[in-house]
Amino acid sequence: MRSFKKPLVLLVSTLVTGCGDTGADAPEQLDGVGYVLLDLAAREAGFRLDGASATDASMPIEVEVGRTVDLVGAAETILLDVAHDELVWVRGERGVIEHRAFDDDVSRDVLFVNGSEAAAKAMAAQLDGSYETDDDGLWRIQAASVYETTSQIDEPDGLTEVVPAVAPDVADLRPMADDDTSAETRRRLIDAVAPKPLLDFDITNSLPIHELVMPPVSCSDRVTGIWVSRRYFPAFDDWYVFTLEIRRDSENPSQLTGRIRSRSWSGNVAVESPRPCDMLRPSKMFSAFDLTVTMQAQGTSRDDHISFGGTSWRATATRCGPRTRWYQYNLDQFTGVVSEDGRWMHGLNNDGARSFDDEHEFRRISCL
Repeated sequence: MRSFKKPLVLLVSTLVTGCGDTGADAPEQLDGVGYVLLDLAAREAGFRLDGASATDASMPIEVEVGRTVDLVGAAETILLDVAHDELVWVRGERGVIEHRAFDDDVSRDVLFVNGSEAAAKAMAAQLDGSYETDDDGLWRIQAASVYETTSQIDEPDGLTEVVPAVAPDVADLRPMADDDTSAETRRRLIDAVAPKPLLDFDITNSLPIHELVMPPVSCSDRVTGIWVSRRYFPAFDDWYVFTLEIRRDSENPSQLTGRIRSRSWSGNVAVESPRPCDMLRPSKMFSAFDLTVTMQAQGTSRDDHISFGGTSWRATATRCGPRTRWYQYNLDQFTGVVSEDGRWMHGLNNDGARSFDDEHEFRRISCL
Protein backbone atom coordinates (compact mmCIF):
# COMPACT_ATOMS: atom_id res chain seq x y z
CA MET A 1 0.00 0.00 0.00
CA ARG A 2 1.37 3.40 -0.93
CA SER A 3 1.88 5.59 2.11
CA PHE A 4 4.23 8.27 3.27
CA LYS A 5 6.59 7.56 6.16
CA LYS A 6 7.77 11.01 7.11
CA PRO A 7 8.76 12.35 10.53
CA LEU A 8 5.90 13.44 12.75
CA VAL A 9 5.50 17.22 12.70
CA LEU A 10 3.32 19.06 15.20
CA LEU A 11 1.39 21.86 13.51
CA VAL A 12 0.36 24.69 15.79
CA SER A 13 -0.98 27.46 13.58
CA THR A 14 -4.51 28.43 14.62
CA LEU A 15 -7.40 30.03 12.81
CA VAL A 16 -10.37 31.15 14.88
CA THR A 17 -13.55 31.32 12.86
CA GLY A 18 -17.28 30.92 13.17
CA CYS A 19 -20.22 32.72 14.74
CA GLY A 20 -20.36 30.57 17.83
CA ASP A 21 -20.19 30.31 21.56
CA THR A 22 -17.58 28.25 23.34
CA GLY A 23 -14.47 28.39 21.21
CA ALA A 24 -14.05 24.64 21.63
CA ASP A 25 -11.32 22.88 19.72
CA ALA A 26 -12.31 20.19 17.23
CA PRO A 27 -11.58 16.67 18.45
CA GLU A 28 -8.78 15.52 16.16
CA GLN A 29 -8.29 11.82 15.59
CA LEU A 30 -4.60 11.08 15.84
CA ASP A 31 -4.59 7.74 14.04
CA GLY A 32 -6.16 6.37 10.88
CA VAL A 33 -5.55 7.37 7.28
CA GLY A 34 -6.52 9.99 4.73
CA TYR A 35 -5.78 10.39 1.02
CA VAL A 36 -4.17 12.96 -1.28
CA LEU A 37 -5.08 13.34 -4.95
CA LEU A 38 -3.63 15.72 -7.54
CA ASP A 39 -5.79 16.58 -10.53
CA LEU A 40 -4.50 16.75 -14.08
CA ALA A 41 -4.20 20.54 -14.23
CA ALA A 42 -2.14 20.63 -11.02
CA ARG A 43 0.19 17.91 -12.27
CA GLU A 44 0.62 19.63 -15.63
CA ALA A 45 1.50 22.84 -13.74
CA GLY A 46 4.36 20.97 -12.06
CA PHE A 47 2.85 20.06 -8.69
CA ARG A 48 3.93 16.71 -7.26
CA LEU A 49 4.04 14.87 -3.95
CA ASP A 50 7.52 14.40 -2.55
CA GLY A 51 8.23 10.69 -2.34
CA ALA A 52 5.49 9.58 -4.73
CA SER A 53 6.41 7.66 -7.85
CA ALA A 54 5.81 9.39 -11.18
CA THR A 55 3.95 6.26 -12.31
CA ASP A 56 1.43 6.75 -9.49
CA ALA A 57 0.99 10.51 -9.96
CA SER A 58 -2.67 10.39 -10.97
CA MET A 59 -3.75 7.88 -8.28
CA PRO A 60 -4.92 8.60 -4.70
CA ILE A 61 -2.09 8.33 -2.18
CA GLU A 62 -2.78 7.03 1.32
CA VAL A 63 -1.28 9.06 4.16
CA GLU A 64 -1.12 8.08 7.82
CA VAL A 65 -2.65 10.64 10.18
CA GLY A 66 0.02 12.43 12.18
CA ARG A 67 2.46 12.40 9.29
CA THR A 68 2.93 15.11 6.75
CA VAL A 69 3.30 15.29 3.00
CA ASP A 70 5.31 17.83 1.03
CA LEU A 71 3.45 19.23 -1.96
CA VAL A 72 6.20 20.46 -4.25
CA GLY A 73 5.34 23.29 -6.63
CA ALA A 74 7.33 25.52 -8.93
CA ALA A 75 7.46 28.40 -6.43
CA GLU A 76 7.29 26.73 -3.03
CA THR A 77 6.91 23.51 -1.09
CA ILE A 78 3.70 23.28 0.95
CA LEU A 79 3.28 21.09 4.01
CA LEU A 80 0.02 19.08 3.78
CA ASP A 81 -1.69 17.94 6.95
CA VAL A 82 -4.11 15.06 6.28
CA ALA A 83 -6.88 14.22 8.74
CA HIS A 84 -8.53 10.85 9.28
CA ASP A 85 -11.14 9.89 6.71
CA GLU A 86 -10.60 12.87 4.43
CA LEU A 87 -9.47 13.51 0.88
CA VAL A 88 -7.02 16.35 0.26
CA TRP A 89 -7.65 17.32 -3.35
CA VAL A 90 -5.04 19.53 -5.06
CA ARG A 91 -6.63 21.24 -8.05
CA GLY A 92 -5.82 23.53 -10.93
CA GLU A 93 -2.72 25.22 -12.21
CA ARG A 94 -2.45 27.18 -8.95
CA GLY A 95 -2.60 24.05 -6.81
CA VAL A 96 -5.70 24.99 -4.79
CA ILE A 97 -5.92 22.67 -1.76
CA GLU A 98 -9.36 21.36 -0.77
CA HIS A 99 -9.99 19.23 2.33
CA ARG A 100 -13.07 17.03 1.87
CA ALA A 101 -14.59 14.67 4.42
CA PHE A 102 -15.71 11.27 3.17
CA ASP A 103 -19.48 10.69 3.20
CA ASP A 104 -20.23 14.34 4.04
CA ASP A 105 -18.38 15.91 1.16
CA VAL A 106 -17.06 13.16 -1.11
CA SER A 107 -18.26 9.62 -1.79
CA ARG A 108 -16.04 6.86 -0.44
CA ASP A 109 -17.47 4.26 -2.83
CA VAL A 110 -17.62 6.13 -6.15
CA LEU A 111 -15.02 7.86 -8.30
CA PHE A 112 -14.68 8.81 -11.96
CA VAL A 113 -11.99 7.99 -14.48
CA ASN A 114 -10.94 10.24 -17.31
CA GLY A 115 -9.28 7.98 -19.86
CA SER A 116 -9.87 4.98 -22.02
CA GLU A 117 -12.51 2.32 -21.46
CA ALA A 118 -9.70 -0.21 -21.11
CA ALA A 119 -8.30 1.79 -18.18
CA ALA A 120 -11.71 2.02 -16.50
CA LYS A 121 -12.35 -1.69 -17.04
CA ALA A 122 -8.94 -2.62 -15.63
CA MET A 123 -9.47 -0.46 -12.53
CA ALA A 124 -12.97 -1.84 -11.92
CA ALA A 125 -11.65 -5.41 -12.22
CA GLN A 126 -8.85 -4.78 -9.71
CA LEU A 127 -11.31 -3.10 -7.33
CA ASP A 128 -13.89 -5.86 -7.69
CA GLY A 129 -16.34 -3.16 -8.70
CA SER A 130 -18.39 -1.96 -11.64
CA TYR A 131 -17.89 0.70 -14.28
CA GLU A 132 -20.18 2.56 -16.66
CA THR A 133 -19.97 5.63 -18.85
CA ASP A 134 -21.61 8.92 -17.96
CA ASP A 135 -22.99 11.65 -20.20
CA ASP A 136 -19.77 13.66 -20.22
CA GLY A 137 -17.37 10.94 -21.29
CA LEU A 138 -16.09 10.04 -17.84
CA TRP A 139 -16.19 6.50 -16.49
CA ARG A 140 -18.08 6.01 -13.23
CA ILE A 141 -16.49 3.35 -11.03
CA GLN A 142 -18.22 2.01 -7.95
CA ALA A 143 -16.61 -0.31 -5.41
CA ALA A 144 -16.52 -0.70 -1.64
CA SER A 145 -13.93 1.60 -0.01
CA VAL A 146 -12.72 2.63 -3.43
CA TYR A 147 -9.92 4.92 -2.21
CA GLU A 148 -8.42 2.31 0.07
CA THR A 149 -8.14 -0.20 -2.76
CA THR A 150 -7.26 2.33 -5.45
CA SER A 151 -4.27 3.42 -3.39
CA GLN A 152 -2.95 -0.16 -3.57
CA ILE A 153 -3.23 -0.88 -7.29
CA ASP A 154 -0.99 0.10 -10.18
CA GLU A 155 -1.99 2.93 -12.48
CA PRO A 156 -3.49 1.31 -15.59
CA ASP A 157 -2.46 2.22 -19.10
CA GLY A 158 -4.75 4.79 -20.69
CA LEU A 159 -5.61 6.58 -17.42
CA THR A 160 -5.53 10.38 -17.59
CA GLU A 161 -7.12 11.46 -14.33
CA VAL A 162 -9.04 10.20 -11.29
CA VAL A 163 -11.94 12.49 -10.35
CA PRO A 164 -13.72 12.33 -6.96
CA ALA A 165 -17.50 12.10 -6.72
CA VAL A 166 -17.96 15.23 -4.66
CA ALA A 167 -21.08 16.10 -2.71
CA PRO A 168 -23.34 18.24 -4.89
CA ASP A 169 -23.23 21.31 -2.66
CA VAL A 170 -20.29 22.45 -4.80
CA ALA A 171 -22.91 23.07 -7.49
CA ASP A 172 -23.41 26.49 -5.97
CA LEU A 173 -20.22 27.50 -7.79
CA ARG A 174 -22.17 29.03 -10.64
CA PRO A 175 -20.49 28.91 -14.06
CA MET A 176 -19.20 32.27 -15.18
CA ALA A 177 -18.51 33.38 -18.74
CA ASP A 178 -14.74 33.38 -18.25
CA ASP A 179 -14.56 30.42 -15.88
CA ASP A 180 -14.58 26.91 -17.30
CA THR A 181 -13.47 25.38 -14.01
CA SER A 182 -16.72 25.94 -12.14
CA ALA A 183 -18.77 24.62 -15.07
CA GLU A 184 -16.56 21.55 -15.21
CA THR A 185 -16.99 21.06 -11.48
CA ARG A 186 -20.76 21.26 -11.80
CA ARG A 187 -21.00 18.64 -14.52
CA ARG A 188 -19.04 16.20 -12.39
CA LEU A 189 -21.42 16.43 -9.47
CA ILE A 190 -22.93 13.06 -10.19
CA ASP A 191 -25.16 11.26 -7.69
CA ALA A 192 -22.71 10.97 -4.80
CA VAL A 193 -25.77 11.57 -2.59
CA ALA A 194 -28.89 9.52 -3.28
CA PRO A 195 -32.07 11.49 -4.02
CA LYS A 196 -34.70 11.65 -1.27
CA PRO A 197 -38.41 12.50 -1.54
CA LEU A 198 -38.29 15.16 1.20
CA LEU A 199 -35.58 17.61 2.11
CA ASP A 200 -33.59 16.57 5.15
CA PHE A 201 -30.35 17.86 6.61
CA ASP A 202 -28.15 15.80 4.31
CA ILE A 203 -29.97 16.45 1.05
CA THR A 204 -29.94 20.21 1.68
CA ASN A 205 -26.18 19.93 1.31
CA SER A 206 -26.81 19.04 -2.35
CA LEU A 207 -28.74 22.24 -3.08
CA PRO A 208 -27.07 25.29 -4.58
CA ILE A 209 -26.97 27.91 -1.87
CA HIS A 210 -29.19 30.32 -3.77
CA GLU A 211 -31.88 27.61 -3.84
CA LEU A 212 -31.92 27.39 -0.05
CA VAL A 213 -33.91 30.62 -0.06
CA MET A 214 -36.88 28.73 -1.54
CA PRO A 215 -40.37 29.65 -0.29
CA PRO A 216 -40.81 28.75 3.41
CA VAL A 217 -43.25 26.05 4.51
CA SER A 218 -45.54 25.48 7.48
CA CYS A 219 -45.48 22.14 9.33
CA SER A 220 -47.72 20.35 11.83
CA ASP A 221 -45.01 20.76 14.47
CA ARG A 222 -44.20 24.45 14.87
CA VAL A 223 -40.57 23.84 15.87
CA THR A 224 -39.13 20.81 14.09
CA GLY A 225 -37.84 20.94 10.54
CA ILE A 226 -34.99 22.19 8.38
CA TRP A 227 -34.35 25.90 8.93
CA VAL A 228 -31.95 28.02 6.85
CA SER A 229 -30.51 31.51 7.16
CA ARG A 230 -28.01 33.44 5.06
CA ARG A 231 -26.27 36.62 6.14
CA TYR A 232 -23.42 38.90 5.14
CA PHE A 233 -21.19 40.41 7.85
CA PRO A 234 -19.72 43.72 6.59
CA ALA A 235 -17.41 44.08 9.58
CA PHE A 236 -15.61 40.91 8.49
CA ASP A 237 -16.34 40.74 4.76
CA ASP A 238 -17.71 37.22 4.95
CA TRP A 239 -20.93 35.27 4.49
CA TYR A 240 -22.59 32.56 6.57
CA VAL A 241 -25.31 30.10 5.66
CA PHE A 242 -26.67 28.19 8.66
CA THR A 243 -28.78 25.05 8.26
CA LEU A 244 -30.52 23.75 11.39
CA GLU A 245 -31.99 20.27 11.69
CA ILE A 246 -34.31 20.45 14.71
CA ARG A 247 -36.04 17.37 16.13
CA ARG A 248 -37.82 16.65 19.39
CA ASP A 249 -36.52 14.16 21.90
CA SER A 250 -38.86 11.16 21.74
CA GLU A 251 -38.94 10.84 25.54
CA ASN A 252 -39.13 14.54 26.39
CA PRO A 253 -40.70 16.66 23.62
CA SER A 254 -39.55 19.91 25.21
CA GLN A 255 -35.95 18.84 24.60
CA LEU A 256 -34.53 19.34 21.12
CA THR A 257 -31.82 17.41 19.31
CA GLY A 258 -30.29 17.63 15.87
CA ARG A 259 -27.47 19.22 13.92
CA ILE A 260 -26.23 22.57 12.68
CA ARG A 261 -24.23 23.12 9.51
CA SER A 262 -22.28 26.34 8.95
CA ARG A 263 -21.03 27.22 5.46
CA SER A 264 -18.91 30.37 5.42
CA TRP A 265 -16.84 32.07 2.75
CA SER A 266 -14.94 35.32 2.31
CA GLY A 267 -16.18 38.07 0.03
CA ASN A 268 -17.99 41.38 -0.03
CA VAL A 269 -21.73 41.96 -0.17
CA ALA A 270 -21.87 41.06 -3.89
CA VAL A 271 -20.52 37.54 -3.34
CA GLU A 272 -23.82 35.98 -2.31
CA SER A 273 -22.68 32.44 -3.17
CA PRO A 274 -19.21 30.88 -2.97
CA ARG A 275 -16.94 31.17 -5.98
CA PRO A 276 -14.00 29.07 -7.14
CA CYS A 277 -11.14 29.43 -4.70
CA ASP A 278 -8.94 31.45 -7.01
CA MET A 279 -11.77 33.99 -7.41
CA LEU A 280 -12.49 34.53 -3.71
CA ARG A 281 -11.07 37.69 -2.16
CA PRO A 282 -9.66 37.78 1.39
CA SER A 283 -11.89 38.78 4.28
CA LYS A 284 -10.91 41.62 6.62
CA MET A 285 -9.38 39.13 9.06
CA PHE A 286 -8.19 36.12 7.04
CA SER A 287 -7.04 35.06 3.64
CA ALA A 288 -9.67 33.79 1.19
CA PHE A 289 -11.63 30.87 2.64
CA ASP A 290 -14.61 28.59 2.10
CA LEU A 291 -15.29 26.37 5.11
CA THR A 292 -18.08 23.98 6.09
CA VAL A 293 -18.51 22.84 9.70
CA THR A 294 -21.11 20.40 11.04
CA MET A 295 -22.14 20.40 14.69
CA GLN A 296 -24.13 18.07 16.89
CA ALA A 297 -26.74 20.22 18.63
CA GLN A 298 -29.32 20.22 21.38
CA GLY A 299 -31.73 22.66 22.97
CA THR A 300 -35.14 23.29 24.46
CA SER A 301 -38.50 24.65 23.34
CA ARG A 302 -41.30 26.47 25.15
CA ASP A 303 -44.31 27.42 23.09
CA ASP A 304 -42.85 29.36 20.13
CA HIS A 305 -39.51 30.06 21.83
CA ILE A 306 -36.52 27.83 21.24
CA SER A 307 -32.87 27.64 22.15
CA PHE A 308 -30.64 25.45 20.01
CA GLY A 309 -26.87 25.27 20.03
CA GLY A 310 -23.90 23.20 19.00
CA THR A 311 -22.27 20.79 21.46
CA SER A 312 -19.37 19.58 19.29
CA TRP A 313 -18.06 20.27 15.80
CA ARG A 314 -15.99 18.89 13.00
CA ALA A 315 -14.86 20.36 9.72
CA THR A 316 -16.55 18.61 6.80
CA ALA A 317 -15.01 20.66 3.99
CA THR A 318 -12.17 23.15 3.66
CA ARG A 319 -12.31 24.14 0.02
CA CYS A 320 -10.23 27.26 0.51
CA GLY A 321 -8.48 28.48 3.60
CA PRO A 322 -5.87 27.33 6.06
CA ARG A 323 -3.43 24.74 4.83
CA THR A 324 -3.72 22.92 8.13
CA ARG A 325 -6.83 21.66 9.91
CA TRP A 326 -5.60 22.93 13.30
CA TYR A 327 -8.03 25.81 13.57
CA GLN A 328 -10.73 26.65 16.04
CA TYR A 329 -14.48 27.09 15.58
CA ASN A 330 -16.83 28.72 18.06
CA LEU A 331 -19.93 26.62 18.66
CA ASP A 332 -23.06 28.40 17.43
CA GLN A 333 -25.82 29.04 19.99
CA PHE A 334 -29.17 30.28 18.73
CA THR A 335 -32.27 31.52 20.49
CA GLY A 336 -35.35 32.22 18.44
CA VAL A 337 -39.07 32.89 18.17
CA VAL A 338 -41.19 31.13 15.55
CA SER A 339 -43.61 33.29 13.57
CA GLU A 340 -47.35 32.85 13.89
CA ASP A 341 -47.61 30.99 10.59
CA GLY A 342 -44.70 28.70 11.53
CA ARG A 343 -42.69 29.49 8.42
CA TRP A 344 -40.13 31.92 9.84
CA MET A 345 -37.98 32.16 12.92
CA HIS A 346 -36.24 35.30 14.15
CA GLY A 347 -33.04 34.11 15.79
CA LEU A 348 -30.07 35.55 17.69
CA ASN A 349 -26.61 34.05 17.84
CA ASN A 350 -24.20 34.71 20.71
CA ASP A 351 -20.74 33.22 20.59
CA GLY A 352 -18.78 34.72 23.46
CA ALA A 353 -16.32 35.89 20.81
CA ARG A 354 -17.14 37.69 17.59
CA SER A 355 -20.96 37.46 17.70
CA PHE A 356 -23.20 39.28 20.16
CA ASP A 357 -26.93 39.11 19.48
CA ASP A 358 -26.29 38.62 15.76
CA GLU A 359 -29.68 38.55 14.07
CA HIS A 360 -30.59 35.71 11.68
CA GLU A 361 -33.87 35.32 9.85
CA PHE A 362 -34.47 31.59 9.40
CA ARG A 363 -36.96 30.17 6.96
CA ARG A 364 -38.24 26.61 7.32
CA ILE A 365 -37.69 24.85 3.99
CA SER A 366 -38.80 21.33 4.97
CA CYS A 367 -40.79 19.43 7.58
CA LEU A 368 -39.41 16.40 9.39
